[in-house]
Amino acid sequence: MKNLHEDVFIDTALTRRVSGAIVAVAIIIMISAYVLTSRYIPERPPMAPQLVTLPPVPAQLSELRADKSPPISSIDVIQVPPAGARTVASDARPVVSAQRTATIQIVGWAIDRNATRPAGAIFLESDGKTLIAGQYGLPRPDVAANFKNPALQAVGFLFSFSAGELRIGDHAIDLVVVGATGKTYYRAKDRIRLDVR
Repeated sequence: MKNLHEDVFIDTALTRRVSGAIVAVAIIIMISAYVLTSRYIPERPPMAPQLVTLPPVPAQLSELRADKSPPISSIDVIQVPPAGARTVASDARPVVSAQRTATIQIVGWAIDRNATRPAGAIFLESDGKTLIAGQYGLPRPDVAANFKNPALQAVGFLFSFSAGELRIGDHAIDLVVVGATGKTYYRAKDRIRLDVR
């Protein structure tokens, strides 16, 4: 005659073994699925930001009227390989060194000072003459929230250029912000010193 306690013990032990096997199989399936998807399914490219169409770079800023007040803007990050990204303090005048083969990226935001709306365009000015156009219109919900103005949702900018576009030596880089009307420009007070080697 079977002992009731032995049956309960056998059933409990069997249940534990079966449960352990099920958990092990589930873990193996999850790991296999992760490996397969990360290896064979390409990542979906990020959504391209909606950028405004920038006017051509003016041959000379003298074509526009200079506004002596600085723009409302910020250079947040300067990235120069191989050193990597560098956060810029709001009151800093950063000094950056780059090899001629390096691609420099500068990220920040800018708005039209008088209209308190997105700027017309943005440029980098090197040594008072060479103008480099940038992408403008990147999402910056933090700026819109700070100014409590939903019109400022897309005021971010990105400059990406080769240091080889500039001669070897020291350069003064200024952010130039064209007003919303396209008739005036502002020069940011925070200058970047760029040493191209």
